[in-house]
Amino acid sequence: MLNNNTTDKILNFIKSNNMGCSSSEISKKLKINRVTITKYLSVLNSQGLIKYKDIGMAKSWYIEKSPILEILKNDSRNNLKDMLNFMGKGVVILDKELKIVWINKLVQEDVKDIEKIKGDYCYKALRDNDHICENCDIANNMNKGKTYKVPNECIKNFKSMIASPIFNQDKDIVGVIEILDRVE
Repeated sequence: MLNNNTTDKILNFIKSNNMGCSSSEISKKLKINRVTITKYLSVLNSQGLIKYKDIGMAKSWYIEKSPILEILKNDSRNNLKDMLNFMGKGVVILDKELKIVWINKLVQEDVKDIEKIKGDYCYKALRDNDHICENCDIANNMNKGKTYKVPNECIKNFKSMIASPIFNQDKDIVGVIEILDRVE
């Protein structure tokens, strides 16, 4: 079993190195045995949290960026954000860990502190407080790569929700987009 503290240190170090980093670099910086680092990197890769590129005989470890998240960040004209804000449905974009990355204006109407919920799990920020969604359909079905309808009881102030995975160029799931219909 992986130590959560060590896992967080490794992930944070890799995140801070946009160009990627080798296991030797991670080992030296974090002062953790190189064999131990290699085991952690292998497990994190199998969980889909990190990826690597072969560079000669070494591997360069990195955290893959989601294409939709990059578009939202780099949409200088706000074309995509405007389209999602004015489409008449609620839109929530989640990362692979089901943490909120972006919500449109319709969903923002139900949220008190928008900046506070970014990076929070969707069930904590947007669902009814007494329903924690331990058996969340999104979490349970995300790896199947299919679009599906989520039961009404999970959604605060909305009558239905469709959740669809977001894929990268390699067809790996990197996030989820939720489309919500408001209760009238």
